[in-house]
Amino acid sequence: MLRYIHSHYFYNGFSVGLGVMLIGLAGLFVGGEHLAGPLIMGAVCVSLNDNPTPVSHKFAETAVGLVLTTLVALSTALLRNDPWLYGANIMVVSFIASMMTAYGKKALPLNFSLFFAMVLTLSAPIYDKAAAYLHVELFACGGALYLVYATLVARRLSFRTRQQALGECIQSLAGYLKAQADFFEAEISLDTCYTQLISRQVAVADRLQTARDLVFRGMKNERDGMLAATLTAAIELFEYLLSAHTDYARLRELYARSDLMLFFRDLSLKGAQDLEHTGLNLMQNAPPGSVVTYKAELYAIEHEMTRLRQIAGRTGGHQDPQAMATLVAMYDNILHCIDQIERLRKASQTPVTPEQATHGVNVALFLTRPKYNLQVLIDNLRLSSPVFRYTLRTMLAMACGYGVDLVVPYTAHGYWIILTIAVIMRSSFSVTRQRQLDRIVGNLVGCLLAAFLLWETNNPVVLIGVVFAAVGVAHAFATVNYRYTAVATCVMGLVPMHFFEPSNHFLIAERLMDTAVGAAIAYTFSFILPNWESTDVPRLVGSVVRACQRYVRAALDPEAPVERYRLSRKRAIDAIAALGAATRRMQSEPQEKQASLGPLNAFV
Repeated sequence: MLRYIHSHYFYNGFSVGLGVMLIGLAGLFVGGEHLAGPLIMGAVCVSLNDNPTPVSHKFAETAVGLVLTTLVALSTALLRNDPWLYGANIMVVSFIASMMTAYGKKALPLNFSLFFAMVLTLSAPIYDKAAAYLHVELFACGGALYLVYATLVARRLSFRTRQQALGECIQSLAGYLKAQADFFEAEISLDTCYTQLISRQVAVADRLQTARDLVFRGMKNERDGMLAATLTAAIELFEYLLSAHTDYARLRELYARSDLMLFFRDLSLKGAQDLEHTGLNLMQNAPPGSVVTYKAELYAIEHEMTRLRQIAGRTGGHQDPQAMATLVAMYDNILHCIDQIERLRKASQTPVTPEQATHGVNVALFLTRPKYNLQVLIDNLRLSSPVFRYTLRTMLAMACGYGVDLVVPYTAHGYWIILTIAVIMRSSFSVTRQRQLDRIVGNLVGCLLAAFLLWETNNPVVLIGVVFAAVGVAHAFATVNYRYTAVATCVMGLVPMHFFEPSNHFLIAERLMDTAVGAAIAYTFSFILPNWESTDVPRLVGSVVRACQRYVRAALDPEAPVERYRLSRKRAIDAIAALGAATRRMQSEPQEKQASLGPLNAFV
């Protein structure tokens, strides 16, 4: 819990919720609940695009969210009273929002914010064009106020955000090392170990890239250089950890259940504890320090290796030389890891210039550089594109949801069905399936929580405080545990609607029914033009092979520049992580659509 409280996810969630609350309170005190409602809606929709990102990107990304959500709010407000035009509006918004995912993971918040803007606008009491324009103006004002707030906060917390992202990266390395410790337990099957390790590897690669994008951008002084040097040391440590994979099966064969395996396991767990402590101190902005000592295990391993050599000598040297070589290689690797952990810790408290930290390497080559141009969308306008298939699937599901909305006996809030579909439908079947369960459970808890809160109080200040907490939780857990985000999103959607309809006590029950209907529609349409992970495995395997070939060439070439070596290493790690992520998602798909996990684990 302490680790999470000091993470940049929690800080971001808190700052986002605080911004929305301040805007809502300002609207409440200036013009009452009817002014606070649209302002909060605009602020909430724009805040969905406010995620930890370099300061240089923050304004642009949030501003795009402001413009597009305002346009969606405008079209929805003007067309909502005409069933045919409103249906067309849903299809257009679905198409645009879904195609946005072609720009990658960073566009996913924008995708959801467009749907959320449409649904929240439908909850406002708009009866004519004058009211529609007024609502949109206030919506845009709330979003603009939040944009200014987010930009100022991002500049103020720039260093802490980078520091926290780096600490989380080191914490993920600790989790990876813990997973490696399982390989020294003979009772745990290798397939189980590899499945867990590959999952951890995906997390490490993701955290490393997040840290690169934040730490390597805008470096100006020695404090920035210190973070860059620490990140570089973490990447070097990850390479050492990766190099141990090939020895596990052989060690198990030779030394299963021996004291040596026990000592190796204990060393791995101590290394993980050391990294956890270093990462947490970095996240807390506290002085780093070691909390473990490796001396006992190292002494015991050296003693055992000496004993094995003596036995081999007494028996005429019949000890398998390959066995001892494998043992020595693992021991050397662990020594390198321990030494690298110490270097990492020292780097985290030693200010250096950015040039010294990066050793003259052009770090711009290692950053994520998404291409936000129209050509990306045009290139995906083909049936073979997973993005376009997801777009068509979402549009069909939305059309079905709108049709159900027209015929359900309670017509006031049937559009919640549409929001449920938008949230659950993902480009991957496995993610859709998981989102379905998370959404149903999250909405059930969220509705009960909202019902309790609205039953207990009608105080608008308290309710705005609830929105603050809900927005914060939704942001804080969006990429960590979506079920918590689903609970918060439900509260975040229901409470602002209460400002407009304080006497509607059927709202919660409708929300539960809409969730069940929307989840059923989303699951049904996930089988239309599906994107099975197994179909992409051959391409991903080919990418791994090519990336590793370039990595090997750079590693074996003594004349290769450091920049070329590090870049090829990064691409190899990213390619392996992409295959690992696809393999993990594939396990949630129907059995007949899964490729064999054994060969994939062995390949990795």
